[in-house]
Amino acid sequence: MTTEHEGPGNLVILANFVSPLAVDLTEETVLRQWAEQAPRKLWLTRPGDVLITPTPLSQSFQRYVFHRLRAVP
Repeated sequence: MTTEHEGPGNLVILANFVSPLAVDLTEETVLRQWAEQAPRKLWLTRPGDVLITPTPLSQSFQRYVFHRLRAVP
């Protein structure tokens, strides 16, 4: 998994989905914590990227990140 863009093109970022632990349903506490942290992956995106998270991102958080990254929401 890459955490930075290397060259042109867009990325699809699967926030906290890809892990052997993620398929172990007995790890409910860890999975819940990952779901709460998933929106932080928005900082890794750039225009044209797709971010898939297990929880919705609030509009206010999206606006804040896009403003800080100087991107258009």
